[in-house]
Amino acid sequence: MVGATPFSGVVPAAGLFQDIFTFTAPANGGSGYSVLNFPLTIPNFGNFNTIFSSLALFSNVDGMLFNTDDTLLTSTASNANSLSLNWAPTTGGNFYILVGGLANGSLGGLYSGAISISPIPEPETYGLFLAGLGLLGTIIARRRKA
Repeated sequence: MVGATPFSGVVPAAGLFQDIFTFTAPANGGSGYSVLNFPLTIPNFGNFNTIFSSLALFSNVDGMLFNTDDTLLTSTASNANSLSLNWAPTTGGNFYILVGGLANGSLGGLYSGAISISPIPEPETYGLFLAGLGLLGTIIARRRKA
């Protein structure tokens, strides 16, 4: 998964909630995660609203949730309409994010989010780039002499 992958959550009743979103990330990719409240009022019926309390990223080596190999990598906590966090390049593998908060709308809460993975070039890529620059420099130098 490289690029941005959207996700959304529906909390069907007012109260505390925790949602889990699982994904697989490639090696050497930086990543960013965000969630945003989606307040919605339906006239004469009710409203949806969410207050976030936490957003956490976990490494999940074997793909099984909540066992002893799950490792908390980073988290952020707040009482807000949106949360975000970033994580440095990883070795790749299975991960999940845990979104927690309070749905305080009369109908519950709605929110949307995104998982963004950015590939980081391998050292070989930099070597090829430098070799290309050297070749261009050589060509320009020969043209100047001629």
